[in-house]
Amino acid sequence: MSEMITKCNEIDRKIELDSQAGIDRETSLKNLTKNEANAYTLFRMYSEEY
Repeated sequence: MSEMITKCNEIDRKIELDSQAGIDRETSLKNLTKNEANAYTLFRMYSEEY
């Protein structure tokens, strides 16, 4: 579980850096690998519910 949190935090940081460079969140997520994007989205949805 801690690996997933660490990975999600890394992705959050990448999205933030992309945002500072003028890249929107959707594009940032599209630039992730399919597995990264799916895992990130599912984990964030799950963590918001609980």
